[in-house]
Amino acid sequence: MLYEGGPEALVAPTSLYKVRVDDVSGAFELLARESGVTVTRNGTSSLRIDTDEESISALNALLVAHGVKVYELSPAQENLEEAFLRLTKIEAAPSKEKP
Repeated sequence: MLYEGGPEALVAPTSLYKVRVDDVSGAFELLARESGVTVTRNGTSSLRIDTDEESISALNALLVAHGVKVYELSPAQENLEEAFLRLTKIEAAPSKEKP
């Protein structure tokens, strides 16, 4: 594989968002109940959510309405390791069985 360009061009945009809050467990439980949202823990003070851009403001409002302090809500970018794995992913070739 040959690539020419800066690392910022390698990283693909995603539908992932970083949410840094004061109550990770409470936020996780609230967001996990929402349809169209996949939520995972990302350390002790933040979550990663996978959702469409249109849902972000409603999710923020939901957290705030339930007393969760939201310190950060920003698009999460694919890191270089994830970009490398995506770019070098080799599809499994169908096996050729002999009769």
